[in-house]
Amino acid sequence: MLRFVPRPYVSALALTLAAATLQSLALAPTTASACITGEEFIHTISDLYPADGATEVPYDTVVAAFGSNLPEHLQIEVSDLGGIIPGTLATLGGRVFWRPDAPLDPDNEYSVHLWTEDANASENVDQLITFTTGSEPTPPLETPAFTVSLSKWEKVYTKCVEPPEPGECGDCGKEEVTMVEERMRVSITIDPPTGPYERFYRGRLRHGATEADVKEGADHTSEWWGAADQALTVKDDLGLVGTWEGDEVCVRGTLWDPRDLSSAPIVTCATIGDVNVPSPVDETDSDSDSGTSGTGSGGSDSGTDSGTDSGTDSSPGSTSAGSDSSSPSDTDDGATGGVDDVDGSCACRADDRRPGALSLAFGLGLLLLRTRKR
Repeated sequence: MLRFVPRPYVSALALTLAAATLQSLALAPTTASACITGEEFIHTISDLYPADGATEVPYDTVVAAFGSNLPEHLQIEVSDLGGIIPGTLATLGGRVFWRPDAPLDPDNEYSVHLWTEDANASENVDQLITFTTGSEPTPPLETPAFTVSLSKWEKVYTKCVEPPEPGECGDCGKEEVTMVEERMRVSITIDPPTGPYERFYRGRLRHGATEADVKEGADHTSEWWGAADQALTVKDDLGLVGTWEGDEVCVRGTLWDPRDLSSAPIVTCATIGDVNVPSPVDETDSDSDSGTSGTGSGGSDSGTDSGTDSGTDSSPGSTSAGSDSSSPSDTDDGATGGVDDVDGSCACRADDRRPGALSLAFGLGLLLLRTRKR
């Protein structure tokens, strides 16, 4: 037998459910609204070559820009009194390059218009600069001098043993060390490139057990972006201690500039020595930091270098042969000392909501029910 609920109860129940639904929808975070900081929709230029008002710019120059979300959006137009200069755009490593189809005229003033047109952006680029070329081309491209040193380090593997606290960023609240590996690394410290393009130079390094192992096309490649008047260090892992096949570690370095040209390579080698000899168990430091949040499981490089071997200097007068005509790939691996990193801090969590929201909604419905009964 069917029983009908009186209309006041139906209305109150409907209001209760509607209030609960609206409240849950208002509190539930979404990818579009809860965690976006706004930077995803901003286009800005932080580095530009040539600078506005620059003079004596090499007449075979390019225009190079770096900033926020520029590739695939930034347009560059160069002109002088004769009109627009033909050129092409290219992107690499988050940077945008305009290259003229032919060298610019010496001792001439040029205007550069840089802009983005992104309907989804809260801020677009619209910038106009001028520069004046000089009578000289870009100086010859040379690979910067670099030093090579070898050391041991510890790779720490952890597992998550406690979840994060409510409202805490990261995937893990507490981790436990499960394994520590003694490994080797090569550290290459590179002098700042000499030339006008500053942060728009890109270097390439290869390491191996012999000079033949670091020829063009070999594995173990790291790349880096230059910084004006600032040396930087690239660190590459060489594997577990005791596994290196050979008595030396050789490094081959080349430099690429925005004109899509590469320098002749420099090769230098360092003796691996005791770095390839496992440490006695009682001397191995297994008390390295293991991290506390946001890393989940897997290996974390939390150890420090120890037992540094003798370093080896490399300069343009060192062993070199041939030329390197290929451009570097669009990856940024292993470099330290640059300033391209973006803060990846957490903005919110999916469980950041007030616990009493649903009960408040039902309370509202019950209050309406009592009102209707009166």
